[in-house]
Amino acid sequence: MGTSPEAVGGPRTTTTTVCPILSPSNLLPPKTYSGAGRLLLIVIAFVGFLLAGCGTKPSQELNVFVAASLREAFNDLILAYEENHQDVDVIGNFAGSQLLRVQIEEGATADVYISANEQHMRQLNENGFVTASVTTAATNELVLAVPTGNPANINTVDDLLRADSRVVMAGPAVPAGAYAREMLKKYGEYAGRPAVARNILDRTISFETNVRMVAAKLELGEADAGFVYRTDVLAADGRLEIIDVPVEVQVSARYPMATLSTSNAPRLAQQFVVFVRSGEAQKILKTYGFGKSPQSDGMPS
Repeated sequence: MGTSPEAVGGPRTTTTTVCPILSPSNLLPPKTYSGAGRLLLIVIAFVGFLLAGCGTKPSQELNVFVAASLREAFNDLILAYEENHQDVDVIGNFAGSQLLRVQIEEGATADVYISANEQHMRQLNENGFVTASVTTAATNELVLAVPTGNPANINTVDDLLRADSRVVMAGPAVPAGAYAREMLKKYGEYAGRPAVARNILDRTISFETNVRMVAAKLELGEADAGFVYRTDVLAADGRLEIIDVPVEVQVSARYPMATLSTSNAPRLAQQFVVFVRSGEAQKILKTYGFGKSPQSDGMPS
């Protein structure tokens, strides 16, 4: 199985495996054998190679376009799927949901799409790319995060208004960026100061193309605070910490999932969607901090 870089969404990298049985030194018997004996041993070697299936590839490919924030969890999930379907090679394309949607709209070969919010799935659905009902792969939660130790002493959302605060978040077209704006709007209403959201946006030093880049800037100390998913903080292995916000302003994230009309393997695509919602797959997602998919879903209006 191969995966593409999360921010680029390019083709996967393939590795050629050399079967030792085809090595010239292994194919050629010692010169002490007669000509007929040498020929017989070569034939036996080739038959053994064919029977062993050395170097063979899975007979089917499945292209899964997945939101960047799901990358680590889905790497494990895909491996689990392939263990039970050894004739299938699942190719994961990980990037910002908006970039993946554009790739699909421009003709990329994709069988399954998993977005980090409903907006991009809804656009694909309206344009005829979704072939079945939309289900939920997992859930998540947006949080305000800071580098470990909180060097800038950010303790509340209001601290983001300080002149020296360096705030980073995803762009408005990125699900995490849309969720961040929703949280800021809710905070302004909660605090009775609607202008807070605009003021913080005006002070933001960078708008990234996916949430993993926001987390990376925080980990590198290039920003004092930023909006990421709870799972990004867990994946940072202690390099980030969460600043609590009032429960009234918290924002949950849903990952809609669907098979696509561009699929070259619709049966396999549907089979993969069913697997993602299975107990085995949901257990993998839970280990990375994702919430369980609801029992009943569909495309929200």
